[in-house]
This record gives sequence, structure tokens and C-alpha cells, in this order.
Amino acid sequence: MKSRDLERLSLEDPLTGLANRRELDRRLREWLGQRARTGTPLAVALLDIDHFKRVNDRYGHAVGDKVLKQTADLIRGECRAIDVVARYGGEEFAVVLPGVDTAAAMAVCERIRAAYARASALGGVPGIALTLSAGVAGWTPGAGGDSLLDAADRAMYAAKRAGRNRVALAGGDAPAAAAPGATPG
Repeated sequence: MKSRDLERLSLEDPLTGLANRRELDRRLREWLGQRARTGTPLAVALLDIDHFKRVNDRYGHAVGDKVLKQTADLIRGECRAIDVVARYGGEEFAVVLPGVDTAAAMAVCERIRAAYARASALGGVPGIALTLSAGVAGWTPGAGGDSLLDAADRAMYAAKRAGRNRVALAGGDAPAAAAPGATPG
């Protein structure tokens, strides 16, 4: 195996082809450094598949893996080439949105959430319909990568506590409501 292939493997999640945690951390540090020099906004989002364990329990891990791959593809398809999309762990995904303020990041996550709620036959199984909960955090003075990710994680769990299938802003008063007609997962 060539060293270029080994490097790619060390930075990529093997199941989804997204950046892994190591690459997410590296790229987030780069964007934070650039943000410090340019003053441009930077937002981070964490997205989690609601009730994913039920998929593995009912249909098996092979179907669960297909759902994770489809989820990764959907998120990547709703993001710009400059954005960093990573598998954060398990059924969680992270997105780094350079040059984007929290209002725009909320809109991106809402677009992803709505597209995901409309998806059917996830994992190749007719009738599997799932939802996503998302948390968004924007850079604030003194914030590092870990604190941004922690803030987005807290917001994501606030969205889950509020009924799932929602996008919440870190430090916000309440999570944004799901789209009309959407069913929480």
C-alpha cells in the first residue's frame, strides 16, 4: 500500500468515506486559525440519527451500515465543497461551516433535517423513515475546537429533549421546531 493510501485511510472513516475524528479536529484547528486571522464567522453542527438503535435491533447491522452511508451521502450533498463533513462517532455526524454565521448554519441544518425526514427506504428497506436532531454552535472569542463541538453537542441534546427531529442553537432559548407535518423520530 502506498503512503498516500495509508494517509487517506488514517484520516477517513472507512464506512462512510467522510473525514474521521482525527481529520475533523485537524481541519477545525485550521479553520479556527484562519478565522482568527480574517475575522470571518465559523459555525459547527452536530447531527444525530434519532432512534438509530432501533434500526440495528430490528434489521441488523448490515442495514444499519447502509443507513449510515446514505446519511453521510445526504449530509455531504447538502454541504459545500469547502465544508468539513465528518463521522463524529456512531450515528453522529459533524459539519464545520467556515465563513458561515449561526443563522446560515441553522438554515443548512434545517435543510438537511427536512431532506432526511423526506427520505424513504433508508438502508434499502421500504418503510424505514428516520429523522435527525442537530445542534449548532458559532465561534465566540476564546472558543477552541473542543468547546465549539461541546456547545454543538449540548444543543443537539436539547433538540432531542424537545422532541427530536429539530435543530437547536447553542445558547438559544429553545430548539427550532420541526418542519410542519414532520413526525419526530
